[in-house]
Amino acid sequence: MNQPHPGNQWQQVPPHAQFGQPYPPGYYPPPPPPPKKNKTGLWVLLALLAVIVVVAGGVVAFKLGDTTNTSDEPAADDSTVMPVTLTMEVTGTGSSALVAYSDELAPPGDYAEVPLPWTYEGTGVPETAFYLMVKPTAAGDTVTCKVTFQGTILADRSTTDDRRLTCSGLVPGAR
Repeated sequence: MNQPHPGNQWQQVPPHAQFGQPYPPGYYPPPPPPPKKNKTGLWVLLALLAVIVVVAGGVVAFKLGDTTNTSDEPAADDSTVMPVTLTMEVTGTGSSALVAYSDELAPPGDYAEVPLPWTYEGTGVPETAFYLMVKPTAAGDTVTCKVTFQGTILADRSTTDDRRLTCSGLVPGAR
C-alpha cells in the first residue's frame, strides 16, 4: 500500500500485521470426530457364518437320517414282523374292576367293567409299548394287574386305594 510521506514523496508501507492468533496461545482446536465405521463387513461375516451353520446342519441331518441299507443283503420287510402274545391278568378283592388295554399298535380303549379274576390273551408288536390300566369299582377294593410273555412277568402292580393302576412296558421280541 502506498501513502504520502512528508516531503511529498510516496513511500511503500508494509502490510498490517494480523490481529491476534485464531486460537489463544497454548490451546489447540478439538480433534475432529473419528470417521463412522462401516458395519457392512460384520453383517456379511454373520450371514456367511449362518449359511455355513445351516449347510453343516443339513449335511448332518441328511447323514443321520439316511436309513437306506448300503449292504448287499436285502432289507428286512417290516410287514414280516410277527405279533407276539401277551397274557394280561387282573385280580382283586372286589367282584369287578374297570379295565382298558392296548392291543397291537392300537392305543388303550375305553374302560370296560369286567368280572374278577379277568384274563386276556392279547397281541403286541415286538419293541412297541403295551398298556393295561385298571380301576377298582368299589371303594376299598384291592386290584392287581400283571402282564406276562411266555411265562416271564413284564409288569406286576397292585393298589389298595381307589386310584387307577397302570401296568406298562415294552413288548419283547419273539424267542
